[in-house]
Amino acid sequence: MKRILLIAVAALAIVACKKDKDEPQQPVPAPAPAPAPEAEATHSLGDITYPKTIVTTREDSTSRGNNQVTTVTYTISPKKLITEYTTVAKWTNQSNLSTNEKVVLSYDAKGAVATIVTTDLLQNKITSKKEFLYVDGKVDKILETYDNGSVATITYTYYDDGKVKSIHRKDAWSDMTYNLTYSGNKVIEKVIDHEDNSVYSEDEYTFDANNNVVRMDDKKNNQATIHTYDNKKNYKNNEFSRLISGYYGLPRPDYGKNYRTTTKVGTFTPTVVNYEYTANDYVKKTVEVSKSTYGDPRNPQTQVATQTVEYSY
Repeated sequence: MKRILLIAVAALAIVACKKDKDEPQQPVPAPAPAPAPEAEATHSLGDITYPKTIVTTREDSTSRGNNQVTTVTYTISPKKLITEYTTVAKWTNQSNLSTNEKVVLSYDAKGAVATIVTTDLLQNKITSKKEFLYVDGKVDKILETYDNGSVATITYTYYDDGKVKSIHRKDAWSDMTYNLTYSGNKVIEKVIDHEDNSVYSEDEYTFDANNNVVRMDDKKNNQATIHTYDNKKNYKNNEFSRLISGYYGLPRPDYGKNYRTTTKVGTFTPTVVNYEYTANDYVKKTVEVSKSTYGDPRNPQTQVATQTVEYSY
């Protein structure tokens, strides 16, 4: 009897094994793909450290101690997008503010600036609203509406390599086109005033190997401005700062590396800028001293102006 039971158990085991062989094997599910890294927002500050506050003090030899102090405070989101900033200004001998302004920025799904709304908090009213329209990732139009209802339209065209070709700005007061031509390390900016089709200005910008503007030649007035740079980091060296500057697409020295001196050919006294830096090579403090003359040329008066800017991160 015992032998019969053992034979039966063995037979069942053989049948079970055969059944396992005959049944199709279920495929092992592939592991879920790792989520793609989130694309950086178009106008993110990226790895740039942007100041949280900038305090500017302006004084000159004719103000008798009545200095102007301006404080700009920035709000930066976890995605490194500037969502708003406020500007507060006052004179040191006055108790009331001379400026109290708030700027709020919104972004589209790609993190590109969509609108910039400026509110005068002293008058509690919106003074301007900018709308940014894009085509293929490039700024196509900027529409700026002012509190009086007037609208400025800024339209961009581009060369095939993506460089800005022209900027047409039309508002209630002017109608001008900025035409840009490129040749090696030089850019010529020629501005046409469409009210009388005259050349409003023509400037040639020269760049160094780091793409900094080192010289600007004013062709119309035969004057030149020289910029000298250091090798420290510039928090404005990013697309966001260029976009909100009001000169987007135009060659300007403020958006390369920090420059130390600006010298204009002629009798203009050079502007001297002294810098202090943080441990991470960002500007911490600048002191700019400039001189100018005014009044009767036979007995000119000299004005010395000092501007001190302090940055907190």
